[in-house]
Amino acid sequence: MLDYLGGTTIPGPEMPLIVVTMDGKHRVQLMRLVDPDVTIPVRFDDFKKEVEAAGLAGKVLYLDRGDEFRFTL
Repeated sequence: MLDYLGGTTIPGPEMPLIVVTMDGKHRVQLMRLVDPDVTIPVRFDDFKKEVEAAGLAGKVLYLDRGDEFRFTL
């Protein structure tokens, strides 16, 4: 599962703000639903902590800028 999901919000008529993309908790829920072999997050500041708390750290590959991953079929 490739992941390019942030935690973007926009102002709403009431608090909390309206979430228009996924935050770390939502992304972990998606991982559990899809159950991919590996997830490669593009942005992972809030995601990494949530993944570790969920016990899913072994299913996530964090790449540094410029790194690449070759998928096998």
